[in-house]
This record gives sequence, C-alpha cells and structure tokens, in this order.
Amino acid sequence: MYGIKFNVKKQLGCLLFLLMITSILFCGQVTANEEDFAFLEEDGVVIIEIESVPLAGAWAFETDLKGYTGEGYYTWKGPNLFRTPGHGVLTYKIYVTNPGQYNLFIYNRHDFHDRTENNDVWVRVNDGRWIKTYSSINREWTWHTRYEFSHGNRGPAVNELKEGLNIIQLSGRSTDFSISRMVFCQVVSQGQDLSREESPRVKLSDLKEGLIPAAEDVSTLSSSISAVSELKKPFTGEPVTLPGTIMAVEYDLGGQDVSYYDTISENRGAQMRGVEFRADESVDVDNHPDGGYVIGWIAAGEWVEYTVNVAKAGEYELEFHTGSLNGGGSIGISVDGETLLSGIAVPQTHDWHSYTTFTERVNLDAGEQVWRVNMENSGFNLYKIVVK
Repeated sequence: MYGIKFNVKKQLGCLLFLLMITSILFCGQVTANEEDFAFLEEDGVVIIEIESVPLAGAWAFETDLKGYTGEGYYTWKGPNLFRTPGHGVLTYKIYVTNPGQYNLFIYNRHDFHDRTENNDVWVRVNDGRWIKTYSSINREWTWHTRYEFSHGNRGPAVNELKEGLNIIQLSGRSTDFSISRMVFCQVVSQGQDLSREESPRVKLSDLKEGLIPAAEDVSTLSSSISAVSELKKPFTGEPVTLPGTIMAVEYDLGGQDVSYYDTISENRGAQMRGVEFRADESVDVDNHPDGGYVIGWIAAGEWVEYTVNVAKAGEYELEFHTGSLNGGGSIGISVDGETLLSGIAVPQTHDWHSYTTFTERVNLDAGEQVWRVNMENSGFNLYKIVVK
C-alpha cells in the first residue's frame, strides 16, 4: 500500500508540474474565450494588431525586427505555398456600421534579397477566394499592400465590406514574410499612421443581442486619429496637376510617417537659419538664393509624399532641380508604392546653393496618385521637380 500511495503522489506531482509548465508557455497568448470578439469599425477605419488572435499553423510570434507595432509580429515559418492557400489560417472579425469599399493596408516586412520574391501572404474576405497580397518593398517595415488577382493583373487591395460582421482571413504563402498590423479604411490617408491604437472590440455575444457599445464605453482609438486623417491631404488642398511643377517643400500635410519621414524631429532650417516656412514640422527647410525654399540637410532613408493628378497617360520628362556641395547623393520616386525611379545620381554643383538640373524619362498612368520622393543617399538639396 505504501508503494501505491507513493506512485499516486508522484503522478499527481507530475500532473501539477505539467500544468505549471503549460500555464507558463501560454501566458500572454489569446485564449479561446478571448477569441469571441469583433473589432469595431469607427468612422470608416478598423485597426488590428496581428497578434490579437492565436497563432495557427507555422506562424511564429517574434519581436526581433524592431519597428513593429503592438506587442510583436507574426512571421510565416512554413514552406512557400504559392499554389495552396488555407494553411495556418488566422481569422479576424470586423463589425462594420459604414459599409462600402475599404482599402486594406498590411504593415509588413520581408528581407529576401529580391524584393519581388518571398513577399506575400494569402488574404480572403467573407469566404471569397484567396488573393495573393504582396509588398514590393523589402528590408524595412512598410505599408505597401497590393492584390494580384492573376498573373499580371494587379491593383490596390480594395474590398467590399458589408454592414455587420465581416470575416478576414490570412494564410501563409511566403517563408519569412512578417506582419505586424492590418488596417481597413475607406480613405487611403487614414490607414498608415503608426500612432493610432488598435480599434475597440465588441463581444460577439453582445452583437447577437443587438448590444453595440458606445465609443466612450470601450477602448477607443487614439485622440489624434481624426486630426491626422483630416490633415492628410495635398499642401494646397488640391493635388498637383501634372504636367506641372512639384515644389519640394510643398509636400502633403499629415505629419511624420504619414506625409513624410525625417530622421530627426528638429527642423534645422528653423533652428539654425530662422526659416519660418513649415517650421513646426520635422522636414528641414532652407532658403533658396532666388527666393522660395528648398529641402536641405537630407539624410539617407528620408522621404516626402505629394498627391498629384496626371492629366493624361504617356511618356513624361522629369526635371530635377538640386544643389550638392560634394555630390554622392541619390534619389528615387515611387508611385502608389510601385517603384518609378531608383538610384538616380544627383550631380555635384560645388555649393549647396548652386543649383543645376538633370532629367529622367518615365511612363505615367493617368489619374490621382501619391508620389513618394525617396532620399536614397544624402548630400544634396532638393528645390523642385518639373514634369513635362
């Protein structure tokens, strides 16, 4: 009898040990009960942290690549699944009160040497077909998100969300593709501000009973949301008409990480030269010797965005007006996230305020577009870009 009691105690001890280890391993992860919720759309915006639902399949929770939002990000560690969606399905629920077309933006990263490979995930909305959803920007966290409906048939990731409950699903496609956040928004400019908090949640049981909480009764979005979304617009209030001139300092309104990215928060033109034009923003503005202003003190990796409207599709000449003391600078342009120009060398003028021009020929589509001017390397001032 003594031996039997010993074995029972031993088994109970093992069981308690296993329970303790299990609780440690799953600490902080989403439980089944916590899954029973939907994200509440407010004013045409839904913001979702990817880790808000449990891991599935070969997705892994990681925190190594800095720059993510929330607690971390999910990375697909399974094989490339270019023809077989439906593996490692992550399911998110959205409750919509303003139905219509919503733009999808996924805050993603992939570090494959070829930006056109290993750069995607499968997405399905409301049990529709799985769509390849890709990003053409690598080695940095980016909002670039595009759908590929079939080979060569690509476009913005636009979805029709119905009133009520909508089901969004992600499925692994490319090995080492990482996702931190997902945003659905009716207005493009509302989707890419990292200062916003995750959307409030509502219990599905409350939805079934017709109980939709008021915004003040749940976790609400950052107070800066409405202000930022209203400010994200062209500098003059209207897109720059092309052919025409893009003045460098007349980048879109919206602020850091929305309409521009600057490596330091101080405006050196305001601090060092007393320049008052846009002195409350981080983009460094300097005086042009003939009047007007230029973007100066440029650092590699900075960018500015301009909303433009191209009158007619066709071939155009881009004339860059720059000044460079020592040369070595380079510049690029992307249009709606797609690279238009990259690695364009900026010529030396032997003085920061001695300006010259150089040209590049490009093919442009017609219509309203967002141009991002990428400062790929430092060492120059940018005055304007004339499109003709």
